[in-house]
Order: sequence, then C-alpha cells, then structure tokens
Amino acid sequence: MNKIDTLIAYLFAIQACSKDIHYSVSKEAFYSKHLLADEIYKGIDEQVDALIETCILPYDIPYPMQKYWRDVATFYKPDVFMGFLVLEDLIKSALGFIEKIDHIIYGQEITKGEQSLIDSIAQDLQRKLGLITRQVG
Repeated sequence: MNKIDTLIAYLFAIQACSKDIHYSVSKEAFYSKHLLADEIYKGIDEQVDALIETCILPYDIPYPMQKYWRDVATFYKPDVFMGFLVLEDLIKSALGFIEKIDHIIYGQEITKGEQSLIDSIAQDLQRKLGLITRQVG
C-alpha cells in the first residue's frame, strides 16, 4: 500500500472508531460523549474524497474501497470499553504516520496542493486530538 492509501485507511479507522463510540456511550455524560464522537467523525468523508481526487485519480491509480479495509482492521481493534482512549491512540498513530510522509508519492515530487491537503488533514486531526485529550485527561 502506498502512503496515501495508508492515510486513507487511518481516516476510515478513525471514522469507524468514533461511530463505535457514538453508538455505545451511555450513562454519565452520555450526550456530551455522543456529540464528541460525532465531532471526531465529522469531515472525514470529505477528507478521503479530497485525497482520492487530488492524490490518486490524477495518477490513474485504481482506488477500489475494499483495498482499504484490510489496513483499517490492522489499525483499529474495536474495544467499546476503552472508547476514547483507543481513538486517542489511533489519531496519534495517524499523526505520526503523516509526519513520516516524505515529499515523494508515486515516484514523483509531491505538489504544493497535495502537501497542503495533507497538512490540513493533520491540522484537523490535531484539533480533534485536543478535544479527546480533554475528555480522557
């Protein structure tokens, strides 16, 4: 899997984990945790769409969705009892991966637009990590 595919798989894993939390929270602070999980989920579809349209389609690379699910399963092991802690670790891993993306994708120098998109995804994940850290900290 290439770097962009891996980033997309991380985003899908974050999305799956946040929806698991969304549907499994109960009792104390149910509503606020329910909404926080929604906030983490929000915007990921658009980020994945932008990555595919900006960093995959121009290179004429196939993008069947099923190729991502194998990696999602390696990144995210559902544990509803650890909810936000799992999500926090998952986002930290995604941010660590983004930090390691060098300036080459598909054997070519990354464009300013591609870099800007990846940077905006990292910024959004960092914001979401801050919200989760306040929840679990």
